[in-house]
Amino acid sequence: MEIKWSATALQRVSDIGTFIASDSPARAGQFVEQLLASVGRLSKFPYSGPLTPENPAFRQIVYQKYRLIYRITAVGVEVVTVISPGQP
Repeated sequence: MEIKWSATALQRVSDIGTFIASDSPARAGQFVEQLLASVGRLSKFPYSGPLTPENPAFRQIVYQKYRLIYRITAVGVEVVTVISPGQP
C-alpha cells in the first residue's frame, strides 16, 4: 500500500522539527527522519495501529510519545496529522 502524508501532517512534522532544532539542530533532523520512517510498516501492515479513542475511523501509531494519526483509504494509507505529547 502507498503511504501519503496530508499537508497538515507534514506541517506538524515541520513544526516539531523546528521546535527541536531550537535546542539541537542535529537531533532535529535525525528525529524528523525517524518519525517519518516510523510509518513504513503501514505499507505492509496498515491495520497494525490501534483505533484512536477519539474516533474509530482513524488509527494511530506512536513514536516517542508522538501520535501519528492515519486512515486507510481505497488506495493506501493517509497520515492525517501528528499530535505532540501534551497536545489535546
